[in-house]
Amino acid sequence: MLHKFYTSHIWFIVLGDTTENTRASVQTEDSLIRSNCTSKLYDSIMSQHESGSMDWDPFLDAQDAGLDWLKSLRISKNSNFLHGYIVRYYNDFSKKDIVIYLHVAMQSSKYLIDDILATANGKSQIF
Repeated sequence: MLHKFYTSHIWFIVLGDTTENTRASVQTEDSLIRSNCTSKLYDSIMSQHESGSMDWDPFLDAQDAGLDWLKSLRISKNSNFLHGYIVRYYNDFSKKDIVIYLHVAMQSSKYLIDDILATANGKSQIF
């Protein structure tokens, strides 16, 4: 579930920057996030984006994305937390390894991203 989400999310961000139909891309990206996150997390992210208090993508801990990130994308179980996962990739823009800690929850018979706990550089926050 997480690998599919991250792969699609990165593709949508990259294509959204290059497509003439950016509005359709944004709507599709919104649907992707809404269908893979709990409503609590989705509402929190949207509220922070709309207020201007967050100007980056909390799933990637970045403002942009590159398709090369998919080559280094790794998702593993975080043994320190029940339902915790660690997302890692190499950001070739900043030349840094990015580490993101997630929590997933079961809702309506499927796992959804419930929280973005922290990132290695501390930019994201607990939602």
